[in-house]
Amino acid sequence: MTTRFYSKVDWWYYLVIAFIALTVGYAFYVEIPRGDATMLEFAFAFTLGIGLPVALLFFTYYEVGENELTVRAAVMTWKVPLKDIRSVTPTNSVLSSPALSMDRLEIKYGNKSVIVSPKDKDGFTKALGQ
Repeated sequence: MTTRFYSKVDWWYYLVIAFIALTVGYAFYVEIPRGDATMLEFAFAFTLGIGLPVALLFFTYYEVGENELTVRAAVMTWKVPLKDIRSVTPTNSVLSSPALSMDRLEIKYGNKSVIVSPKDKDGFTKALGQ
């Protein structure tokens, strides 16, 4: 049986999305009337600038299966064999990771690691231990 855990989302993540939307919107509000940008360029920048962060909101989760942990962040996926997990420790690392919160867990496996931020940390760690 597979159990899915969604990422915890901190308030600052929503602030980042709002800042990007306002910045891109303002830039093109100023640039399009001057003729320095087209609506196509605006649509591309807005979709890329807002699309990825919003996709991460809906598609960042962690699935614990019988033999592996699957970490999903929009279009990126990590597969971690449960037997290879050496440790799961709390961290507040600011490194880029599939975690939308600073309340994070670092999972070390093999000679690699991945940082996650499940809403239900206790349930997540228990599921990994089974």
